[in-house]
Amino acid sequence: MRTVIKIFSLFLLLSLLVSLASCSKIEQFFGGNSDKDEIKDNGESLVEKMGPRVPGVYNFLLVREKDKAGEAVSFLLCQMDLPDAEFSLVQIPEDLYIRADNAFSLGQIYSNGYDRARALGFSQNDCAVSAAKAAGEALEKNLMIPVDYHIVASREAVVNYVDLIEGLEINLPFNFTTSEGITYPAGVRTLEGKAIADFLEYDMFRDYDSELNAVRTVLASIQTELTTMLSSENISIRMVQAKPFFATDLPTRDGYDIFFLRKLIQISDENWNVTELCTSPVSTEDGDFRVIHYNTVLDQLNSYLSLYREPIKARFEDSEASDDVKILDPHGALTDPGNIILNSIYKASKRIPEVYSAAEIYVGALHIFEK
Repeated sequence: MRTVIKIFSLFLLLSLLVSLASCSKIEQFFGGNSDKDEIKDNGESLVEKMGPRVPGVYNFLLVREKDKAGEAVSFLLCQMDLPDAEFSLVQIPEDLYIRADNAFSLGQIYSNGYDRARALGFSQNDCAVSAAKAAGEALEKNLMIPVDYHIVASREAVVNYVDLIEGLEINLPFNFTTSEGITYPAGVRTLEGKAIADFLEYDMFRDYDSELNAVRTVLASIQTELTTMLSSENISIRMVQAKPFFATDLPTRDGYDIFFLRKLIQISDENWNVTELCTSPVSTEDGDFRVIHYNTVLDQLNSYLSLYREPIKARFEDSEASDDVKILDPHGALTDPGNIILNSIYKASKRIPEVYSAAEIYVGALHIFEK
């Protein structure tokens, strides 16, 4: 169930983003990210070519691993806009088609990065962070999405964290039986960590949309839980308790973690939004993947995320006539001109995926069906 668990477990980590992270000065939260090291391409930063980023906006790549270390099952780009108090999530498929060395997907890039770090004798946590950085670099290089920090969680981490917050209340769309044989009737129920993980890994959702909507329902419940359970009195202890569960490169200096977390829980339901990267499935001789719709993704990045002060254009202004200087996917790694079906999807336009706020999810805007 790669799709079902695309984003949920990763969002859980947001309650401890700042327990693991901080920026060295509060001014840096609102002064942009100009000091961020950026991906170089032949000695030149493509992200830097885009011009200044929107100040006060930070991107986190949240990765969930399978039970086996080094295998990712979900990627979520989480953007926090501090000045506007907005929180935007974009589900990125683990099987997103990206050709890079011996890899054909974002998940394979992650696995290869993990294996390289392990061969160098890194610890398990450092291997996970190194792998997440490799995936983040692929997003920066091919989709011009700058990634500031990376967080990695396992299924065990998700289970432990849900249990730490004493379960999660969700509105089950149907009677649900866990892997341990416990049946929860349809309706509003409080589930423990293992049950939440089982629900997100459920094999009997009717279709792709039901899988996505199940995840979004759980995400909205997590958002409610965070805003109700955290207070100035317990933020610090909650962060300390959650820290050991996850691997991350988020800095912990200067004590600005509490400041960041307070900003997170102050975001309203209307300003908490989730969507998915615009892709379609395709089968190739190398496996099953999801391919971006180039023009639609370009519009999506410009309309949904706050990345740069100026919109991402189709091509660099000084070379508009050449396909070799596209700003998005400049190396053509997200398509295969030799595969007619894959390349047709890449070139075809598609409606931008809908965006759902937590407020809309609460009132039943989503539909989830069982086979």
